[in-house]
Amino acid sequence: PWEYFFETRGLAYNVMGKEISGGTAQVVYGFIMGIPGAIAMFFAINIINRLGGNKNLLVFSEVITVVARILAFVVGGLICVGGQLLMEFYTSINLSEKEVKMAVPMTLVFLAALLTGLKIFNKIAKHAGAGTFVPITGFANAVVSPAIEFKQEGWVLGLGANMFKIAGPVIVYGTIASTVYGIIYWIML
Repeated sequence: PWEYFFETRGLAYNVMGKEISGGTAQVVYGFIMGIPGAIAMFFAINIINRLGGNKNLLVFSEVITVVARILAFVVGGLICVGGQLLMEFYTSINLSEKEVKMAVPMTLVFLAALLTGLKIFNKIAKHAGAGTFVPITGFANAVVSPAIEFKQEGWVLGLGANMFKIAGPVIVYGTIASTVYGIIYWIML
């Protein structure tokens, strides 16, 4: 084990003119490596004591997890309800079914991009988590966020080069996967 490493090797170190034996180096090493763990344990014990024990800590963490999942579900559902309301609106103004199927995603992408530009989408995502990543709105956010972040570097090297930094792999692998699935489907027919 590591604790015998310094002793068995007979190592000695010259630190600022003083000779330090392997045993001393082992103690110093153990002390330095133990500090972060001791600090973490101090805070963990204080949190556990405030909550009333380990069992309460586990219950508290599970409650937080369930609340986060419910919030994500509700926000994702509200985005989908918004899409359905848009569909009903576009149908009521006598757009054809084909036009409605184009208008709804375009509107959702536009609204997500607009909210990202106004720094509202990220605030919603901070609290709603995965609920905001309903595919089309999350994709719009993934394209617009890097574009906003790198716009100071110029149109080509900033905006153009970094706009698809997050969404690019999704597009590539989505295209590859759909091609593979399409070939498999064609072979099976």
